[in-house]
Amino acid sequence: MNMKIDEDLGEITIDPLARRLYDRCHPDDSFDEMRQRARFSKEDRGLLRDWRAAARCVVQPRESGSRAQAFAAAQK
Repeated sequence: MNMKIDEDLGEITIDPLARRLYDRCHPDDSFDEMRQRARFSKEDRGLLRDWRAAARCVVQPRESGSRAQAFAAAQK
């Protein structure tokens, strides 16, 4: 049960960054629209998962010198 709560809190903190990254790469679509479609589409559910994972990598890079750190530095 605690894991589910942690996951929910994680999505609350990760989604704003994932939204910014997604919206920057997809000017004809929006993160919120994709989230809506993810309720019905396996493909969009996978995209949502992947964008959240990418945002998590930016926030919590796993190793020094990783691509995520380079990406985060480029976004500043």
